[in-house]
Amino acid sequence: MMRLRIYVDGTVCFDVLGNDIKDAGALAIAEALTINLNIVDLDLSSNGFGSQGGVALAEAFKTATKLETVDIYGNEIGDVGAKAIAEALAMNQNIKNLNLGSR
Repeated sequence: MMRLRIYVDGTVCFDVLGNDIKDAGALAIAEALTINLNIVDLDLSSNGFGSQGGVALAEAFKTATKLETVDIYGNEIGDVGAKAIAEALAMNQNIKNLNLGSR
C-alpha cells in the first residue's frame, strides 16, 4: 500500500514501504522527485531495488531541496548506490535523516 499525505503548507510525505517496486519503480520515483519539489519525507524501505535505483534516487536527492527524511533500508543499493547517495548528501544538506539500514 502506498500513502501520500499532503499538508496545508503544501509539503508532502510519500510512503511506499514494502511495495516491491524494484529498480524500475525507484527510477520512476526519482523522476517524480525532480518534478514535485515539496516532498519532505520519503519512505522507500523494503522495495527490492538495487544500485541502479539507488544511483537514480541519489541524483534526484541533489535537487530535492525540501526533502528532510529518507528511509531506504531493506534494499540492496550496494557500495555504488551508497557512494552516490553520500555524494548527493554533500550537495543537499537539507536531508537531516537518512536510514540505510539492512533488512
